[in-house]
Amino acid sequence: MKSRSFYVASGLWVLIVLLAIIQSAGTLAVDWHPVPDALRPNGSTVAGAVTVVVMATVGWLIAVRRPRNLVGWLMLSIAFTGATLSIPGPYAGYALYVQPGLPGALWIYWLSQLTWLLLFGQLLVVLPLVFPDGKLLSRRWLIPIGLFGVIYLLGAISALDPAATAPLPNPAGIRQLSGAVNILNSPVFLILFLAACSSGLISLVVRYRRGREQEREQLKWLLAAVIGFLLLFIVQLTVPPLSNAPLLAIGAGLPPIAIGIAVLRYRLYDIDLIINKALVYGGLAAIITAIYVLVVVGIGAIVGNSRQFLLSILTTAVIALAFQPLRQRAQRLANRLVYGKRATPYEALSEFSEHLSETFSQEDILDRMSRILAHGTGADRAEIWVRAGDRLLLASSSATLNGSPPAELRMETETGE
Repeated sequence: MKSRSFYVASGLWVLIVLLAIIQSAGTLAVDWHPVPDALRPNGSTVAGAVTVVVMATVGWLIAVRRPRNLVGWLMLSIAFTGATLSIPGPYAGYALYVQPGLPGALWIYWLSQLTWLLLFGQLLVVLPLVFPDGKLLSRRWLIPIGLFGVIYLLGAISALDPAATAPLPNPAGIRQLSGAVNILNSPVFLILFLAACSSGLISLVVRYRRGREQEREQLKWLLAAVIGFLLLFIVQLTVPPLSNAPLLAIGAGLPPIAIGIAVLRYRLYDIDLIINKALVYGGLAAIITAIYVLVVVGIGAIVGNSRQFLLSILTTAVIALAFQPLRQRAQRLANRLVYGKRATPYEALSEFSEHLSETFSQEDILDRMSRILAHGTGADRAEIWVRAGDRLLLASSSATLNGSPPAELRMETETGE
């Protein structure tokens, strides 16, 4: 028998998917030429709808399988807010310029002035504060949520400015609050907004430092997704042909996928390896893009368009020659960031396989194995136990303990003997 949480989560998921389908269908099926640019759906609308569906699907999985974890329900809420965020503008444009007479165009568009701020609060403040177990670190972390409540109140006041919904008239505008929309550009609002959003990041850092290995592995998944999102953001920002591509919408789908894996399946994958490779090749992509833009675009603007083809060939040759040294340096830096001072798993296995090819006594092999194991995992101490009949004997240890540890342990059989 299905639980109540299953039906509630499923109902929310169906509603969000229907909103995303309506949004995508309207974008592709309607002739938007009579509608002003400010009210038209753009090239990222469909990609954004896909991201919303991904967020809702992951939230549904978590809500059904971990109904007591607030993260799943919060992701469903974020997906619903995101689905409703992109509808008011196109609906108002359609109702006013394509099919005049449809109800509520101005009021629905006015509500979008509040929805975007709610989305930022859910995504950048509340979700990081409760990830991954759905609970705050302590009651003190309610302060950032209260702070964002103040920010939302300021945003609601600014939405009452008659000019807040320009170019459309504001149905909720109050003449006495003219100019209130400037609150959103004030230094006070910016400081409060950054403080609230930074608190989410700070809470993740505190969780990582205080957390056990399980919680740290979960946080690493979110870190990997954020790195991927930032790389796509950098590419879209620095590569002119991709400036209008839906990279940000695609990148926004990475965090919900990572959150789903972190909460439900984090033990199945080696996230350290994923982060390592993302840092290496993401860093290389950023460096190569910067070099190419600097040489071809920057110097090309000085020497003229006629020599840009030659500069492109020269830049490609330089990048090809420098790629391997850059990759090695990036790999060492990534290893240090991910694994710290300990050896990478590959280095530990390589070192051990090299020792196996040499001639050592059995005791020496075991001692080397325990030291390599401790070095490769970053553990303070590693032990190797061997079985002798119904006993386990301590054969080697990478370090000594204060006090004498037991040298053998007796194994209990299934019959209790």
